[in-house]
Amino acid sequence: MFLRSYGPILIVGAHPDDSELMAGGLIYRAVSEGVDVYSVIMSDGCENGEATIRKKEVELASKILNVKEVFFCGLKDGMIPHTSKP
Repeated sequence: MFLRSYGPILIVGAHPDDSELMAGGLIYRAVSEGVDVYSVIMSDGCENGEATIRKKEVELASKILNVKEVFFCGLKDGMIPHTSKP
């Protein structure tokens, strides 16, 4: 029950499938310890496949992993703003 004391977890991925591929183990462990996990997907994944299919894949994977809720920002691939300023 190590993660339980940290409360809800927010996983942020730039592209569909980033969260599941890079943090799937953490998501599984957190949920199994009773922690609510939320996910934010920044882009629609249109550069590496059909955006609607990729969204459905994220929804299915999130359901399998028991992610509480997924939020889609809907930005186009390559259009996530960034800055190098501190």
